[in-house]
Amino acid sequence: MKKVIKIVVVLLIIFLLIFLLDIVRKAAILQSCKDGTDSNNYYAKSIVYYGSGISSLEKYYKDGRQMIKVTNTSDSEMVFYNDFTNNDSKLLVNGKSITDDSVEEPNLTPKVSIIVGLDFWDNLANSFVVDISTEKCNGKDCYLIENKLNGQKIWVEKERKLPVREIAGIANHDGTVTNLVTDYIFSFDTVTDEDL
Repeated sequence: MKKVIKIVVVLLIIFLLIFLLDIVRKAAILQSCKDGTDSNNYYAKSIVYYGSGISSLEKYYKDGRQMIKVTNTSDSEMVFYNDFTNNDSKLLVNGKSITDDSVEEPNLTPKVSIIVGLDFWDNLANSFVVDISTEKCNGKDCYLIENKLNGQKIWVEKERKLPVREIAGIANHDGTVTNLVTDYIFSFDTVTDEDL
């Protein structure tokens, strides 16, 4: 009987160690993910597909200056220029300059909601509710991070640790769920003064 108890205890310890190693591995992967905005010269684009609509958000950033362009399927376009070095900004909506101070700067810092911007302890806690596997997405080798609680899926490029795609469900008023699919595109050290 003692031998059986020892075997069970050893098996439980081995199982616990494997479980803890998997949690730490997930936390390390989550911690390594980035949003791409730590560069001083980058282009970021997110394309959101929802129902029959498409929205596109682009950000060009170089040396403290940025241009953000937001377009959607209704053919409206908003362009926000900001020069942080001179504290100067300009907003164009459908090509017309807007001087209304109540219009806020659009935020295009493509952030992946369950992983980016979190500290190690948050990521450690999140590692209990996510599954992480590997899969190709948009031609890139990625980690597929799936939230077991809400079904949200995020593909993060293995090499650069940047988001590639995200699928999240949004509840509608009638109780149905619409999936929002967001594709992300990043390039670094490609923005020129002419882009701004």
